[in-house]
Amino acid sequence: MANALPGLRTAEALRRLASSLQTALSEYEHLYQMRPWKYMHMFSHTTTSLFPFCWVYACLSFLVSVLILIDAVGRDHAALTASLLLCMITVGNLHLAGYAFYMRRTELFRKGALIIQEIERICANCPTTFYLPDIYIPLSDSVELCWVYRDDRLVSLPVALLVDGDIALLRPGRPAPCKCRELFPSKQGCRRMFQRGDRHEEINEPEKQGCVEPCACLAVEVLESPAVSVFRRCCASKCERRPPLIEETNRILHRYLERILLPTVVGLGVCTAVFQYFLTENLEDGWIMAFLARLSLVVLPLLMPAVSAFVIGFHCLNNARLIASLQHGWSGFGSLLDLAIHLYLGQPEHLPYTTGPYPTLGSVTSVSVVDKKGILSLADPCAEKVFFFSNDNEGTPGASQSSTRRAHVLDLSGIGPQLQFDDPNWDSFVSHLKPVGLNALLNGCGLRGEWTKFLDHLEAVSHVAGGRQMAVNSRRCLCTLAKAMHFDPDDACRNFDIKRTLAAYRMAPQLSNGKSEKTPVGNVFATVLQDHSNTYAQMMCQGSADMLMPMCTYYWDGRRVRQLDKWHQRKIKDFATRYNMTAYCLALTYRPLPRWAANYPCDNCYYDLTGSLFNAAGLKTMESYSSKCSDAATSTCSLDTLLQSALVSSPQSKDVFFKDHVFLGMVAFQYQAKPDVVRLIERLDKMCIRFIHFSKENEFRSRVFAEKMGLETGWNCHISLEDGENPASSTQQRRIGNALKRKCCEFSITAQSPTFTSEPDVSKLRLETDVLNFSCKLSLADADLHVDCVPLADETELTPLLGSNSNLSSKEFKIKSNSTPSRSLSADSLTSCCCMETNPSGMYGDSSDFLISNQAQLPKGIDNIRPHLSNVDNVPLLVPLFTDCVEATTREMLCIMQENDECVCVVGSSLNVDNAELFCTADVAVSVEPDIPVGCCADLEQDSGLSFGSFSGSNSGLTSLKTRHRSATCHSCVQLAHRINSLPCAFSVHSLDKTFLSSAFATSMPMLRRFRVAFYFLLSCSLLLSFIQLASLAAVQWTPFSPDMLLWLLCLALPVLSASLALPLPERTAAAATTTDSPLVHKRRSNRKEIVTFFTQFSVKFLPSGFGVLLLFVLTTRFLQSTTTAHTSDQWPQPSANGRRLRLPPPQLLLAQNYCAWFFLLYMIGVSASHVHSYELMMNKPPTRNRNWLFACLALQLIQSFYCSPPLWPGRWKLRYGDVPWFVSVFAFLWTIPVLCINEAMKRLEASQHKRRQRRRRLSFDTKLGMNSPF
Repeated sequence: MANALPGLRTAEALRRLASSLQTALSEYEHLYQMRPWKYMHMFSHTTTSLFPFCWVYACLSFLVSVLILIDAVGRDHAALTASLLLCMITVGNLHLAGYAFYMRRTELFRKGALIIQEIERICANCPTTFYLPDIYIPLSDSVELCWVYRDDRLVSLPVALLVDGDIALLRPGRPAPCKCRELFPSKQGCRRMFQRGDRHEEINEPEKQGCVEPCACLAVEVLESPAVSVFRRCCASKCERRPPLIEETNRILHRYLERILLPTVVGLGVCTAVFQYFLTENLEDGWIMAFLARLSLVVLPLLMPAVSAFVIGFHCLNNARLIASLQHGWSGFGSLLDLAIHLYLGQPEHLPYTTGPYPTLGSVTSVSVVDKKGILSLADPCAEKVFFFSNDNEGTPGASQSSTRRAHVLDLSGIGPQLQFDDPNWDSFVSHLKPVGLNALLNGCGLRGEWTKFLDHLEAVSHVAGGRQMAVNSRRCLCTLAKAMHFDPDDACRNFDIKRTLAAYRMAPQLSNGKSEKTPVGNVFATVLQDHSNTYAQMMCQGSADMLMPMCTYYWDGRRVRQLDKWHQRKIKDFATRYNMTAYCLALTYRPLPRWAANYPCDNCYYDLTGSLFNAAGLKTMESYSSKCSDAATSTCSLDTLLQSALVSSPQSKDVFFKDHVFLGMVAFQYQAKPDVVRLIERLDKMCIRFIHFSKENEFRSRVFAEKMGLETGWNCHISLEDGENPASSTQQRRIGNALKRKCCEFSITAQSPTFTSEPDVSKLRLETDVLNFSCKLSLADADLHVDCVPLADETELTPLLGSNSNLSSKEFKIKSNSTPSRSLSADSLTSCCCMETNPSGMYGDSSDFLISNQAQLPKGIDNIRPHLSNVDNVPLLVPLFTDCVEATTREMLCIMQENDECVCVVGSSLNVDNAELFCTADVAVSVEPDIPVGCCADLEQDSGLSFGSFSGSNSGLTSLKTRHRSATCHSCVQLAHRINSLPCAFSVHSLDKTFLSSAFATSMPMLRRFRVAFYFLLSCSLLLSFIQLASLAAVQWTPFSPDMLLWLLCLALPVLSASLALPLPERTAAAATTTDSPLVHKRRSNRKEIVTFFTQFSVKFLPSGFGVLLLFVLTTRFLQSTTTAHTSDQWPQPSANGRRLRLPPPQLLLAQNYCAWFFLLYMIGVSASHVHSYELMMNKPPTRNRNWLFACLALQLIQSFYCSPPLWPGRWKLRYGDVPWFVSVFAFLWTIPVLCINEAMKRLEASQHKRRQRRRRLSFDTKLGMNSPF
């Protein structure tokens, strides 16, 4: 670690961060400071954004109001008032559209300003405790951390909180977090510049005996904060994608109504005028203006003047309903309305204008998760399997060697400190597992600093070598495994002192078969310990199997040390091959050493064993004593031989550390899926929402983890987004992979043939309970089976500690010499045993062929996805797993999904800066604060951390995250970075559990379905009004609805009636919402079938009411005309003085219009009764259960009756509703019965079709991609 450098103070860094973000926002401020009316292009069709009001509707609305005004001047005060009111409504719609456009354009800017205000508020409260992650936590793809100097200390800080002027350390081989510059000039006198993603890869040349100095961290000066790039990318993208529902409404209003229906209606009206001109002899004065005014009343319903307020009102109200249900559930309509008003006024936290959470979540067809660690899985991998050897019939004379040896694999389960063996008889193997547990404690989590330094060196070496190998952190916490074996860490480690650590690695040569798979870098990390009970030292090694297997000459069988032969080596290789590609495999070995080895001068260097594993001189030295070990009939060996080999070795030779090891076992680690994630996937599956995982790992690790989550990962079910490989290499992979698959299924051996079993036959094992004896009398800790029950801490409070509070009584067991004489081992035999497989390609060269290869005809590489969708099938849109993903390929695949009408919800880590562009690409984004890796599960049971991981908050303002629970007033840097990276996200949560997403979808889907029903009902009513006006104009030259009555219906009565169908039901919570319906697929390109279906439903449901109104209007006008003619000498319509027809309508026409309007509203109430419960018949579920609808119907009908009362319409003739024949009124009332019957019959048909579509979609969704597998 570099010496301490002067860094920024925490308060100063926060001030710089706020200033940098403010500067980034100011670059786009000129776009947001303009007044809304200056956005002239905001009324165009391409930028209509959230609400469906454009310049065409505005111009036509003003034209209609002017025509009505001209026609009503001096004769009809009601029509004059209606024209002025329509003009005011148009101006209001213009203001609403401009306001919505402005709020959408400035929403990200305003949310960014809120984040800056929060940073300034934290800065103003300094000094305060600012919690930071531990500096040596394992690296994670979900958590981007950087070493930086703050308050004169080196801390681990989220990348988003770096500011210009920070002094950071670039770790060897790790990508640079941002734009930075070397702090000190290099030997050439220049200061190198690093962009984000560049790596510091300076490797020192190996010295004699392969010693290499560790790569040092490079001090750099940060030039630009990564948070600034996040803000710039978000402001530049502006999240242009609109919710599918808004695109649907815009498509209906701007394509079908504006471009098709409006010209058609106007054309039919003009044809009617031409027909009347040639058919009628005596036309009234100004008939052209009168006809234009009547034609404007035909066009007015198609303009839907209240649709903008209807859409924006429900947009804010339903978003408020969704947010309230996710936060604290239903809390009354008053608080819901208050939240809706805040959303309308521009509360930007959930991006209601930019993203539109409720319509988007209700339309989501796939949930794409782009991060794994800490979100889908636990932050740290857990031990899953333990591998070791045993020997049966150990004391039987003449027993064949092949009939006694056996390989065992014990499974483990549990999370964190609850790890335990699945086999209830695991204690039968306690003598086999004791050395493994002791190795785990003595070479364990207390050395995380040294291991982190070594892992960084491996990362640099792998990138310098061309990237064909990768540094894998396979050395993980084994404290819980030792605890499962009933070890007490304090008692077990009391008799040992760590003298030094050794580290070695070996790079594989370039493979000649052209394969591109990356294999782990072979590595060894060892600890040399001094035993207090004797004069000898001990060496505990952990590392990769391909590196340690050539060093092992012996293995531990639970009772004694035996010679390792090729059968054992093959079993080690098979196990390591499988779990190195699908998980993480760690091998453990042991080596006794003389006392001088504890003081061997090997500090501050690593060993590069790429060229040769051992020095040849060291092997020749062993020829003098190698005859003391057996190589034939008896496989038992004494450890005296190992000590003697070390004693005769040169004190200056390193070979003594890398040969004659005793193989103890192997441990396989795997990331475990969170239980909540598994249940979430099950719930999404019930909703027909596809769960997609974009994995950054290779195919095999991704498939294994996906299977743990319950995803289909077999044949034809996954795609690699990496560039494809050549066909010849792929064919060879499949051929060798099938052979390896057959071979690796045989894992344990019998007398005739080896067979593998994960549950060994314990009855055939003869285990001794006495202690083991070696001549050197090395002491190991023999743990009792007594466990003191200690309550476990919360798993979220993991802290870096070295020990555990478990109280275990332990006793020593001594290793004495074996009395069985041993035969000599030749130097050639020892050489072949120790140096076997020095080329690691033998271990990993064909490891990618271990599992069944994907033989389906699926594209490989992002460039081949679109051609496959165009020419083959749509399987790439159905697979649940994409592997080998990077940020660019993931973003491109999301765009491909959206191009194919998929509505995508992206879920990702909020501590990964690269996810900002993915969040901007998605239809809706949810950021999750991932779990921070801890590294040691024993930290749960400690109250204080390591000296290098904790800092006092009183002086520096920094402290470790593990003491977060001690003060509620302190801030966490992780939470602040979470806020910054969540700028383009509609929701940001602290944990991805089963309730949040499922509740969001379950709440949004019914709301969206009800809104669509209400919107289409309002649209159908408007179309029906226009049809009635046009038909009446053609038939009797008069319209059945006056301007004021038409405006009342369009702007108040029908919107309120439609709104009652879509209002949320307060008696239901989100958890109780209906989730049986599949999400609605809003296609951005409607087909002819959907249009025909809509007009068919409109014709069947609404046209009978229209015909009834037309017939009622004709009958009423005819009977009123005859009644007027019989009682007066006037003709109707009255002629003017010059013989022309009178333009002014008489009160009888007003009476007929009011009469028709009253019954029209009654018919619409009857039709709406069938829309209250869309797929439930009224006899099963009466509409009166919806109290909102019931109240709206009663209130509207009463207001309509009062509006049509005679005192409001005084005239020359007294209005007499009694002049209308009684049978006409009876006919009008009875017409509601066929209207209801027709709608119920149509609803029954729609319900059956809906169920059929649901079954078909469920069948299609449940159809497994691998059901046609050739396997």
